[in-house]
Amino acid sequence: MSRITVIVRDKKGLTAPARIERLLGHNDLFRVWRKSKPNAECLDIRVGDTTLVLCGLSTHACAELAQSVTHVIHCAASIAFDVPVHESLRQNYEATRNVAELAQQFKTLQRFVHVSTAYVNSFLPKGSWVDERVRPLVGRLSGLIDHRAVASELASLAPSTADQKGAFYIRDVGLPNVYTFTKNLAEQLMLDLHAVDFPVSIVRPTIVSCLNGAPAPGYFGNNSGAIAFVMAFATGMAHHTCHDQDNHGQDVIPCDLVASVIIAAGALRLQIEPDSTPSVFHVASSTTHSEPVANQFRRIFLPYWTQRPPPFTLYSRPYQNLWKKGFYSPEKSLTFRYRNFCQSMHIGVLALGLHASGKKRIARLLKKQWKTWKLYNTEAMDFNLFFSVDNTAALYRSMPENTASDFKMLWQGPEDSWDDYYRLVFDAIHTKIFRSPSA
Repeated sequence: MSRITVIVRDKKGLTAPARIERLLGHNDLFRVWRKSKPNAECLDIRVGDTTLVLCGLSTHACAELAQSVTHVIHCAASIAFDVPVHESLRQNYEATRNVAELAQQFKTLQRFVHVSTAYVNSFLPKGSWVDERVRPLVGRLSGLIDHRAVASELASLAPSTADQKGAFYIRDVGLPNVYTFTKNLAEQLMLDLHAVDFPVSIVRPTIVSCLNGAPAPGYFGNNSGAIAFVMAFATGMAHHTCHDQDNHGQDVIPCDLVASVIIAAGALRLQIEPDSTPSVFHVASSTTHSEPVANQFRRIFLPYWTQRPPPFTLYSRPYQNLWKKGFYSPEKSLTFRYRNFCQSMHIGVLALGLHASGKKRIARLLKKQWKTWKLYNTEAMDFNLFFSVDNTAALYRSMPENTASDFKMLWQGPEDSWDDYYRLVFDAIHTKIFRSPSA
C-alpha cells in the first residue's frame, strides 16, 4: 500500500488538514508514525463530509480517486444512544450510503470494510450465541424490515413524528436504542451492495476500551463505553443497578484488537461466507475470555479503587452498597426509580458545588458520566450475549507468520489477563481524567 486517502471534515474552527496535522503531530497513537518520518505524499487528505452526497467531494476529486483506490474502510459513525432519529440516520445510515455510492465509482476497488457493532443483534434473547452473519431485521408487527423503505419513511417525516415512528420500530424489532437500529439498517444496505457492487467485510466490535499494547498502552479517545462504566464504579455512581451482576457479563475488547481486525479484513482475501454474503467478523471476548461483572468488581475493581480512590466520590463510602441485598432492583420498580431520582438530585447539587468552587471541568464530567450511566443502567442494555469469533479466528490463522504477531485479534485466557488490563485502564483514567500523578 503506497498511499492512504483520508476524507475528513472541518470541525470546531479547525480545517481538515489542521485536524490531521494536530492528530499526527501530537497524539500518542502516532509516535511510531512520527519517528518513521514518512513521506508526506503517502497521506492524501481530502476535505469532505460523509453526510453529503459523494462525501462532498468535487467531480475532479472523485475522478482522481476512481483510478487509484483499492480498499475502503468506513468507520465514521455516531455512537450516541439518545439522539433524534434523523441525526442517527444521517450519521449511520445515510453516511454509509454516501460512502458506498462514492466507492461504486472506484474502478480498482477490491474490498469495502464497514465497521458496525456487535449489538446490531441485541434483539436476541439473553444468553444467546450470536453467529457472524447478517440477520434479517423482523418486527413483531412490521414484519420484515426493508431498510430503504424505513429510512426513506423516517427521513420524510417531521422530526417529532420521526422520533415517535422510530421509537415504534425500535420497540417492534426488539432493539435497545436508535444507535443499534440505524447501524442494523446500514448492515442491511451493505448486504445488498455486496451482492451487486463490490466485496464487503463487516467488522463488529463489542464494547471498545483502551489500547492494551503498542503504540500507547492505556490510550483512550473518549469517556464513553467501558471508560464510562469504570468511572461510574470509581466515583460511587454505580450505587444501584437493574442488571443481574452475578450472571451479567460485560463484553469488553481492547481497541488495538479492533484495529487489527479492521485492517486484516480489508487486506486479506479470505472469503468466509458464500459469495452472495458479506464476511462478518466479531471482535469480542465473551466466548474466548468471559467472566461475570460481579467477579471483576470484587477481584479487580474494588481493591484498586479502595487503595487508590479518585479525587472525588459521590458518597463517603462509595463501594459499600455493592453487596447489599438492595443493590439490585428491577428497572420498573418504585425502588429503582426512587434511587435514580435521589441520585440525580445528589449529583445535581454536587455539580453545582464543584462549578461554584471553580472545578468546572469536573462538574461537566460528573454530569456527563451520570447521563451515560443512566443510559447503560437499563434492562434494555443488559444484553449478556455470547459472540462467536470463528471467522475472526480464521482470519487470524490466514495471516502470514511474519506479521501475525503485530496483529493481535483474539482476547484469550489465560495469556490475556483481565487483572493486568483493567489496572492499565484504571491508571490511564487516573492520569487522563482525574489528572492524578502516576502510581
